[in-house]
Amino acid sequence: MWHGIRSLYSDVVNNSIWMLGNGDKVDTWRDNWTGLGAPKDLSYHIRSKDMQHKVFDFLENGTWKLEP
Repeated sequence: MWHGIRSLYSDVVNNSIWMLGNGDKVDTWRDNWTGLGAPKDLSYHIRSKDMQHKVFDFLENGTWKLEP
């Protein structure tokens, strides 16, 4: 990586946001879409069957729903 770009990399990452779209490509538990880290790294207990969900599974008509 070019030196100039490499020196700015952390600034870019720290000041970037995720564009979720409809959420069908965003892994709910493994992607850092919250900006706080991957939810799997922030939670104490996640059932393995729940690790398969995408953000899309928790949205309905653009709003959050509790049950996928």
